[in-house]
Amino acid sequence: MPTWSKQCLLPTMIFVLLAFEAFGRAPDVDAQVKVVAERYNEIEGQLGRSVHYVKVINDKSNNVIETRQAWLNEAGDPLKVSLEEKGKQNRKLTEIFLNGSVIFVLDRSENTMPGGSIHVNESRKYFGKVEAANFSSDNALMRELKKEASFKPGDPLDTVHVKNIPVNIDPAANQEDYEQKADDIRESVMREAPVNDPSAKPSGDSKKYLLMEQTVSPNGRYALGLGPDKKPLNYVVALDTHRILGSTGCHFDGTRKSYNTREDMVAWSPNSTVFIQATCWKWYSDTCRAGLLADGKLMGTIDLLHTATNRAYEFLASHKDPAFKKHGREFAITIDPAIAHDDGTVELDVDGEIPKDLEEDSSFTVTEHFRIKNSANGLIAVPLDVSYTP
Repeated sequence: MPTWSKQCLLPTMIFVLLAFEAFGRAPDVDAQVKVVAERYNEIEGQLGRSVHYVKVINDKSNNVIETRQAWLNEAGDPLKVSLEEKGKQNRKLTEIFLNGSVIFVLDRSENTMPGGSIHVNESRKYFGKVEAANFSSDNALMRELKKEASFKPGDPLDTVHVKNIPVNIDPAANQEDYEQKADDIRESVMREAPVNDPSAKPSGDSKKYLLMEQTVSPNGRYALGLGPDKKPLNYVVALDTHRILGSTGCHFDGTRKSYNTREDMVAWSPNSTVFIQATCWKWYSDTCRAGLLADGKLMGTIDLLHTATNRAYEFLASHKDPAFKKHGREFAITIDPAIAHDDGTVELDVDGEIPKDLEEDSSFTVTEHFRIKNSANGLIAVPLDVSYTP
């Protein structure tokens, strides 16, 4: 794990799956569960090349061996934690998958019955955006499935063919705090050295950058890095080789996502070929660029800050917006890179406000779409639609 400075701190779980936003204010549970399942597979696929911690506790008084594990990507973002408690007659396992916050939990128990058969209970919990009567949350239990089966002595304890039983859940009811449980497991195991750390031995360009938290691509193969220059550049890094693929064109001076009024926002497409990086201060964005990768190479990046700002003003002028009539082009502009899609389409939320002005017509928000394409002269951003943000 990188250790250049104290800025490489433990990550915080403060954002939800960006893909959920594509489903609107009341996303469909089936669609969200599909996204969680895809993210689950992505996480499982990169555990072998993640930073892996293990702690074994032998509780002799209760004849239980407890095994705690945590997997983090090289930028320090938690991917998965697990807790196994194994006794002579029973075994309990909890696996918690994370994407900034908890997205999936597996609870499994195995109990030896009289006669030697093994009774297995499993619960699968999916977390996401929930809106119900008198309840709304960006990260709540939205679906739970249970399995129950008994196995003869010596038979494999595989429940793949056991039917899932849906559980009626009340999203507003008190649920076990898996966020806290994940934090407790992670913090306890990270007091010791990892059993696997891909960045332990310097390779490629690893001495030339520090990885930035919450910037790793969904497939775990790319991340953004901070260079040590006096005017620090941000880089796109290939994690399998630790080679720098090129600069993003942004200059965020830190490895954490935010520092007081300074923030770095990054969105990746699901297939990890398109990304947006936007950096901002309290009142305004100072950079926003989109990048395109193909065949493991960075094809380039393109500025969206000025393009999106000008487009927003043109839209407001054409709609005779009262805020624009009053203040013209004097707004402080902040750009939120909402979503990046596999086809190169990116969605930006452009917010304009007159700082500390509490009067009417002192702010606006529009949503813009562009398609990022490669051309003979480099990347181009093809304007698509623009509209007021709901």
